[in-house]
Amino acid sequence: MQKKNEIQKHINENPCHTCYKKGEHYKLQKELRGLQIKYQENKKSLSDQNLKYFNEFKNRILVLQKLEYIDKNNQITLKGN
Repeated sequence: MQKKNEIQKHINENPCHTCYKKGEHYKLQKELRGLQIKYQENKKSLSDQNLKYFNEFKNRILVLQKLEYIDKNNQITLKGN
């Protein structure tokens, strides 16, 4: 019970508790949190999409190395020497 009273005291002392724009601020915070979640979801989705093509990328590197367009360090070589 003591902990609950302490928390309530901190809430009441917080300047945001009596702010006349509290509703607007909560709305903005909710919108911001929604955008942050959407950003994280999109970031993960893009990462997953890139991983999907990674094996194809490695195979293309191997082909370029076999054709001697790039060396073992993936540096472009002069073809035809």
